[in-house]
Amino acid sequence: MNSKIEVLSPAGSWDSLKAAAAAGADAVYFSGSSFNARRNAENFKDEDIKNVVSYCHARGIKAYFALNTIVFDYEIKEALKLASNVCASGIDALILQDVGLASLIHRAAPEVKLHASTQMSVHNISGINQLAEMGFSRVVLARELSSHEIARIAKSSPIELEVFVHGAHCMSVSGQCYMSAFFGGSRSGNRGLCAQPCRLPFSVGSAKNVLSLKDLSIINNIPELAELGVVSAKIEGRMKSPEYVYAATSCCRKAADGEKISGEDLDRLKVAFSRSGFTSGYFDSKIDKDMFGVRQYEDYKMAIPQLKRFRKLFEGVERQKIMVDFYLNIDKSSVSLKARDCDMNTAEVKGSPPEKAQKHEIEWKTARDKLLKTGGTPFKAADIKISIEPGLSVPVSEINKLRREVLCQIYEKRSAIRPIPFDESVIETFNSGFSTKKRKDVKKLRLRFRSIEQIPNDLDLDGIDMIIMPIFGTLTDKAAELIKKGVRIAAEIPRTIFSDEKHTAEKLSLARELGVNDAVCGNLGAVYLAKQLGFNVHGDFGLNISNSAAINTFSEIGVSSSVLSFETPIKSIIDISKRAQIPWGLIIYGRLPLMLVRNCPVRSFRGCSKGKCSIKDRTKTEFPLVCDNGVSEILNSRPLWLLDKKSEFDKIGMDFFELYFTIENRNQVKNIIESCKKGLAPDGEFTRGLYFHKGI
Repeated sequence: MNSKIEVLSPAGSWDSLKAAAAAGADAVYFSGSSFNARRNAENFKDEDIKNVVSYCHARGIKAYFALNTIVFDYEIKEALKLASNVCASGIDALILQDVGLASLIHRAAPEVKLHASTQMSVHNISGINQLAEMGFSRVVLARELSSHEIARIAKSSPIELEVFVHGAHCMSVSGQCYMSAFFGGSRSGNRGLCAQPCRLPFSVGSAKNVLSLKDLSIINNIPELAELGVVSAKIEGRMKSPEYVYAATSCCRKAADGEKISGEDLDRLKVAFSRSGFTSGYFDSKIDKDMFGVRQYEDYKMAIPQLKRFRKLFEGVERQKIMVDFYLNIDKSSVSLKARDCDMNTAEVKGSPPEKAQKHEIEWKTARDKLLKTGGTPFKAADIKISIEPGLSVPVSEINKLRREVLCQIYEKRSAIRPIPFDESVIETFNSGFSTKKRKDVKKLRLRFRSIEQIPNDLDLDGIDMIIMPIFGTLTDKAAELIKKGVRIAAEIPRTIFSDEKHTAEKLSLARELGVNDAVCGNLGAVYLAKQLGFNVHGDFGLNISNSAAINTFSEIGVSSSVLSFETPIKSIIDISKRAQIPWGLIIYGRLPLMLVRNCPVRSFRGCSKGKCSIKDRTKTEFPLVCDNGVSEILNSRPLWLLDKKSEFDKIGMDFFELYFTIENRNQVKNIIESCKKGLAPDGEFTRGLYFHKGI
């Protein structure tokens, strides 16, 4: 259990950083202009990174740098150079999403701490165990967890836990939202450029804005989180104002210190930013329509006149949190002042010899009063010891001067850069190796179904490498029949396992009894669980593999083949094909999932439809929902179709194609498979996806 929990604040600009410091942040997270999940924030220039870290360390604040997006092969050298620059600043930790980039950084700089971004979608102990094996020291848990689920994880987590306590609440599980990329082309959430299409008026019947959640706020639960063993309470908001940062950090500081949060504090928080109030999200296990909200005109109107007044609370303000002990010695030969801060940094300065007192000798109280005047600095006097030889006179200006000088020395020591070693050869050697794996001219098909009923009775098995089915509700004796025919059946593990993994493990054990030896995994937790149970592990799109370092890292941890992220551009796919150590493929047909949500909008606003439902956008276009295991997937309105690009894929040595069936019936499945084998386009409208899109 923790007696102290870290208050972690966003710093999207210098003003926000100073606001966080003034409000009492224990740590801040910030980033540069690229490779971070908030690329539209003001952020910091590369040359500012050392100054940010020095500013923080001088004030006893930890500094974490966000490199939390997926990257492509042709960007990895640039990302590694940025990581090297950040390590040279003496950063306290790096926040990462991309598994490949994390592996390379861990190899180049094993001393730097790695924090797993919430973009890695980790939400159970299996995922956390996998992170620990990969060298991570902390995980930012998914926002969809309840207090009970966090408590269960905390009991056995081998690494530190960080939890969001305030700020914007995404509708989708972070890292599993592809809506912005598909709607905006080049604006991918996994690339730090989310256009927030979820805030648009999607509807269920007469209900509007059914994908827009209120901002999360569980600040009052910070003491409970500390008791559970959570080490860090995180505030979202690198794109928000300094006033917001100050208001949120101030409230979190009070909660972490066990102080009561006043009504004035809460009003200030609402004024700084809200969407018609706040929600406790999933923390209290209440999943309903009260979680939804939009930013109204009244929210803006209330904020404008008051935000200017907020600035006076922190502009130019130094929070005095660094305790310093002073020892002043005055004798006839010299005046000396020694100082030692709470981190054992020491300094000593000497002044001019004192004069013999003519009228008034220097008094102990006068000297002490001058040493207490540390205003305008991050320091606060703690223990003061003074030794004065009688009959001497020292100008108070001299004591003031000595105080300023000794504190300046302490400041310089605290802010000194302590670089973390980074092996630059990792940058130079990346992409130097090529795969020796022989490529097959014939591309195999993998068929993925949501239910056994979708599989045609007269399915032509020629050229089919694998049939994939979810472990919940579909793996029946029919699967055993297909296995006897020589078909390789793989059990698809859900991308989210919020409940106890024991139930999932039991389902996997039943699959083994049917003869299933392969598991398809779209989450780190699923990878770890399948490995523990002895399955052949195959990666899914939810792992967001978009570069050769990532696919080879997964190979090292036991994945035997993988689908690539459908956000991977053809340029990076070509690079992966040259260096991948395991078979890989692409989804070339299917209604791709745009979101993975725990709060089903249809259930919340109209009642459960047993998985047969949809939402509509403002053009009345329908987006189907499919539900399973307590979560819902919002599918694209049109299926992806790319088999006519086969000649281009043939050139790059892909190992398999995947057809991804969701809401299709048996006849539709049969027709699509036949069209695929003949190279014909299916009936109806379809989309080309993102593989050939420029600029993602």
